[in-house]
Amino acid sequence: KVGDLREVAFSRALAQVRAAPHPAVTLERCRDCPLNTLCGGGCRSENLQYTGNADEPVCGPWRVRVLSELLAEDRPSALEWSAPQLLSEARARGFEAPETLEPAIPSRHLLE
Repeated sequence: KVGDLREVAFSRALAQVRAAPHPAVTLERCRDCPLNTLCGGGCRSENLQYTGNADEPVCGPWRVRVLSELLAEDRPSALEWSAPQLLSEARARGFEAPETLEPAIPSRHLLE
């Protein structure tokens, strides 16, 4: 977590991130995932919104499977897709996956 960019200069936040990198292989849920070096543990902001913890990715077998298939189809841009986009794709492909993703906390950018 880098803080509120309205209160902390971007250059300072970037320096904090670079000084203490937090790769996905250090995250408990990602440690044994075959995609951890590609996915990177997902978007930390999105993780926070949907799980309440920036270090707890919105993930499951459905995400690994859909990303694996999309990468096999030579669609690397799928690594940048949001969790709801990936979930929609997983469901369209008939994978067992949650019906929806409910935010654990409201998105601040939608409130302001």
